[in-house]
Amino acid sequence: EGVCNDFGENGTYNDIWFDYTAICTGALLVTTCEELGGSAAYDSDLVVYEGTECPVDNDRLLGCNDDDTNNPCGTVDFHSTVRVPVVAGESYKIRVGGWGPGDAGPGELLVQCTASGPPPIL
Repeated sequence: EGVCNDFGENGTYNDIWFDYTAICTGALLVTTCEELGGSAAYDSDLVVYEGTECPVDNDRLLGCNDDDTNNPCGTVDFHSTVRVPVVAGESYKIRVGGWGPGDAGPGELLVQCTASGPPPIL
């Protein structure tokens, strides 16, 4: 079962959900970090699940992040970055929200798939 380390908070608040179908087999980058191409005017949380069925459960959790500690955006502005493996043509659910009940606002979500290995035969 997947578990997210949310620095003491166990929820993702004021969330919105997106369905994503992978355009490559490789690594999916999802971020609100300015240094990587996203943005957020609040303390963000990101969660990625395998499949698009609702309700989601932690058995399908692929990755999550509260603060991207690898980039200044996470340690100063509390923005988030998730990297997960994906397969071309498979569907995923991306959850974007705030760390706490008061965290909400505008932002831009970067969703980028980087292929690894030879392209799949479809």
